Amino acid sequence: MPYSKRLGKFHLLQLARKYIKNRRLKKLIKFGVVGATAFGVSYFVFSTLCKLYLIANNNIGLDNLFISLIPFYLLFSVIGDITGLIVGFPINKKWTFKQQVNHEKNYFFGYALVYTFSFLLNQFVLYALVEWFKAFDYISDPYISKIIATIFSAASNFLGTNFLVFKKSHVPLNNN
Repeated sequence: MPYSKRLGKFHLLQLARKYIKNRRLKKLIKFGVVGATAFGVSYFVFSTLCKLYLIANNNIGLDNLFISLIPFYLLFSVIGDITGLIVGFPINKKWTFKQQVNHEKNYFFGYALVYTFSFLLNQFVLYALVEWFKAFDYISDPYISKIIATIFSAASNFLGTNFLVFKKSHVPLNNN
């Protein structure tokens, strides 16, 4: 009997349930949902500010103001990422990592530290893609580069929040 016949729909469903019950995979899926939500908010803020800036720049020449200090897309990326941090932290704490949270501890400093590293990685990749790949219109587009940069920072965010910030504490049980 061919392999595809033996592995019917029922077996595939059982296999899918087994993997979904896996704690790590479930946590990764939750993190992905929260990350996608935070990224959606962050990207909305980023792209809206970029578009408003470009409209204003065409009308009143703001280009010299930002280019001399910082490229406009980096400034708006910072604002968007801070918005994403504010959205993502409480959801990750209360939903994604709730099993690992000690409610007597404050996790925001560690979370902000991990996100600062990821944020710097995100800004570096964004800048590198836009400035160093100007010959490739598609890659050097700040809107596309922001998405690519976020993939790198999302991986570092998950690793940092899971293994550093919300790591399980091994507190000895009180046998009184």
